[in-house]
Amino acid sequence: IYGEPFKGFAYELGIMNGQGINNRDLNKSKDLIAKLTYKPCDDLAIVASGQIGHGHAIADSEFNPYISEGDNYRRHRYSVGANYTTSPFSLRAEYLKGWDGPVQSQGVYATTTVNLMPKLDAVASYDYFDRNTRADFDQTNYTLGLQYWFYPKCRVQAQWTFCDPNSNWKKTYNMLQLQTQICF
Repeated sequence: IYGEPFKGFAYELGIMNGQGINNRDLNKSKDLIAKLTYKPCDDLAIVASGQIGHGHAIADSEFNPYISEGDNYRRHRYSVGANYTTSPFSLRAEYLKGWDGPVQSQGVYATTTVNLMPKLDAVASYDYFDRNTRADFDQTNYTLGLQYWFYPKCRVQAQWTFCDPNSNWKKTYNMLQLQTQICF
């Protein structure tokens, strides 16, 4: 169910079921998902969303010692974010929090693009995610890159990411990525 009851306000509600595409659901629970969007002007959107439901563990997780393969568990999520877009500049940011059984996770990200010349943008991004707020499994990523739009909705993007796990479970590393998006 979705709609826009007032100018600038939109809602989406859904009852979901499943374990992914073409996979049989492994629990009998349904998830309730909701999203509210407020657009005070054309350039700005403020969004809040949430999910209440249950998951089914398809494997053990090193980040959550309370859930084992085959377990059904409480899975709740919520997020708040904003997207600001103008002609030469855009900024998108979001905070999210979740619970898988008793384990809480949280994260935040901010991504900006700046148009440098026709069809060429600079991209900068910061993201932080803590997989288990009671343990030492958080990671921070810093990304810089360029994207070239060679056709409407089609681009090639090159970016460098510095990953800082902030813990002993993984070492700091750098990553160079190249990706292509083709939309038709």
